[in-house]
Amino acid sequence: MKMTQIRSRGVLGRVATAVAAAMCAVMLTATHAAAGAADLSRTLYMTRFPEAGNGADMSRTIYLAAGTYHWNVGLEGAYAPVDSGYVERKIYLAAGTYTWNCRVYAPDNYVYQNTCSLEKPGSERAWIESPLYDLYTSSTYTLNSRLLQL
Repeated sequence: MKMTQIRSRGVLGRVATAVAAAMCAVMLTATHAAAGAADLSRTLYMTRFPEAGNGADMSRTIYLAAGTYHWNVGLEGAYAPVDSGYVERKIYLAAGTYTWNCRVYAPDNYVYQNTCSLEKPGSERAWIESPLYDLYTSSTYTLNSRLLQL
């Protein structure tokens, strides 16, 4: 009898854990920007001489409060040149859930460009795009975008 009770509790415990994990996954689908700041980043290996059309993407769904934000995108790393596609802008955003997409890609041979967009259903897409840049060496770099509420 005790063995059956232990097995029942084990199954119920696993079911409760699975339900709790599923609820957390649903709750985390649209994350909130903590303390008025949010980051989106991806670390990847980039070659010094990319072929046109190559790129890497990252995406996040985020809830933003209404307000003016400082928004930037750039490349970071030990060998990142000073002009590594950093660009910034101020933007007013209405409250809501946004899809935040960023991409580093090679629009032409030997150069890169960083782009990010914010999309909210029923609103026009916001966009930020860096100037073209090249890398001094092939290495690991981090593409980083940040939203900071002002």
